[in-house]
Amino acid sequence: MRELRKNEIVFANAGHFASIAVISPTTGLPHVTTVWTYYDQGKFYVITRKHRAKYKFIMKGSTKIGINIHPGKGFPYLSVNGFAKIRDENNKDDFWELIEKIVKLYNPSATAQENWLTQMKEAGDRVLIELDPENVYSSV
Repeated sequence: MRELRKNEIVFANAGHFASIAVISPTTGLPHVTTVWTYYDQGKFYVITRKHRAKYKFIMKGSTKIGINIHPGKGFPYLSVNGFAKIRDENNKDDFWELIEKIVKLYNPSATAQENWLTQMKEAGDRVLIELDPENVYSSV
């Protein structure tokens, strides 16, 4: 796997929305959703909930995923794929620290950040999808 270049890391953490694709274990078709993502120490992280399809598919063994980060205008992109792991607060020491970084990246308002974090902690069903990229494709 090629390491991300500095400009790709900056792009990955610029608060652009991303799409994640996970393969359905029953149909074999991709399930694609829009997500917040964060890159840290060679891995990408996505917050999800335990009742979401992407979590259920990964837990059933569909660990091959792809993430495409795009600004919504023009054609710059950063696309990565590899194998996903599910991380929760019991198996990731910096779990809430990573969630806080993601929430801050997508919510500049301190009030919004606090509201999101409170909601997530109270719900108690958040997990992180962790992707250690096998392949990196980029136009940035």
